[in-house]
Amino acid sequence: MKENPLRKKLSTDAKLVGGWLTLADPFAAEMIASVGFDYVVVDMEHWPADVPQAMRCFQAITAGGSVPVARLPANDPVWIKRTLDAGAMGLIIPLINSVDEAKAAIRDSRFPPLGRRPFGGGRAAVLNGLSYIAESNDQIVIVLQFEQVDVLPHVDEILKLEGFDVCFIGATDLALSMGEPVPAQARSEKLEATVAELVAKIHAAGFPASTTSVHADHCVQRLSEGFNLVSLSSDSALMMANAKQSFAKVRENISR
Repeated sequence: MKENPLRKKLSTDAKLVGGWLTLADPFAAEMIASVGFDYVVVDMEHWPADVPQAMRCFQAITAGGSVPVARLPANDPVWIKRTLDAGAMGLIIPLINSVDEAKAAIRDSRFPPLGRRPFGGGRAAVLNGLSYIAESNDQIVIVLQFEQVDVLPHVDEILKLEGFDVCFIGATDLALSMGEPVPAQARSEKLEATVAELVAKIHAAGFPASTTSVHADHCVQRLSEGFNLVSLSSDSALMMANAKQSFAKVRENISR
């Protein structure tokens, strides 16, 4: 099986910056990947990518020189197996709120004896051959997403589990579940204290911590706070920000 460059880079000392795709467009995926990001996430949870679209983005991300990762719509065995079979080298599995949900995510994403993932070929097998069965458990990066207050009492027990690699903190949904302002709108001291406590626990258990950022300064801030993998904004957000800035500059100059 082809070695996963992201797997090699993972550590609690890593400072990795990822791209984030919302548009489900292969050309956009290839362009974002060519920037030099350590990984690029195809967001299948909140944006329109289905498995065939995601697969084409995985191909484009690889062609652009990065590592394809997918954020799934749900902690569901069908989504997990189909997205991995399509060639994802990492999965972000959302809405992990209990030990049982974490165990199910791990079990469904790993081949026996570590889990119960079935094998039926797919693009991943075409690319890697039958060695994929024996080696993918050691190469695929599995990320558990913590994003609700419901998970907080169970984090310590989840961090004792084996078979996953990274913990992702969904700060926006965590803020919403706490009744706090989301990071893109205002800074919440209560949210940030909760996030810092989570990062400390994740590191103490030997796992890297991951999250997203809303702009470059926020990405730098999150990395300085101890996060190991931070995705820089998104393709659509970067496009809109540049479009708004450029349009405003033109309008300002022609109105003088």
